[in-house]
Amino acid sequence: MRARGLDEQGLEEYYRQRNLLKAMVTGEDVARAVIFFATRQTPTTGATLPVDGGLPDAIPR
Repeated sequence: MRARGLDEQGLEEYYRQRNLLKAMVTGEDVARAVIFFATRQTPTTGATLPVDGGLPDAIPR
């Protein structure tokens, strides 16, 4: 927070603006992803599912 010159009020907006969807990602969003896999709605045995709104720095080029 200090390294980016942000205060507590600006931190939430900073994280919302840095993802591609401009979405506020909440714990409920993460919980929905966990429930999706835990209830076996897909035949996936293991995966990494980022629930982050899409971070440009994390996308391979």
